[in-house]
Amino acid sequence: MKYQRECKICGNEFETNNSKKVYCTWQCSREAARIRAREYMREYQKKHDYPNRCLQCGKVFRASRNTLYCSPECKRAALTKQVQETKKPVMTLSQVARAAREAGMSYGEYVRQMEAG
Repeated sequence: MKYQRECKICGNEFETNNSKKVYCTWQCSREAARIRAREYMREYQKKHDYPNRCLQCGKVFRASRNTLYCSPECKRAALTKQVQETKKPVMTLSQVARAAREAGMSYGEYVRQMEAG
């Protein structure tokens, strides 16, 4: 038995043997799946919208659970601050050797002590 249908996505007329088929091609079927997924995520986000506190400025904002910063500017500032705090002072080889002599150690002992803590 042949069925005459109108595609729910593009509106084209098509003929099918399957009484449950509603899309004319696999491309229209994929587009319908993307639309359903997008709608599902919108509904999910509405239900799971949590108040968060920005780790950088302390401002309260509403977003998904895993958002840490209220804006890209706060995120950038926090990451810059983190990088600056973790930067170790860079010493040249001669500066390390001089510091080792002043501490009364060999170069290797001094480097080992610096790496240990």
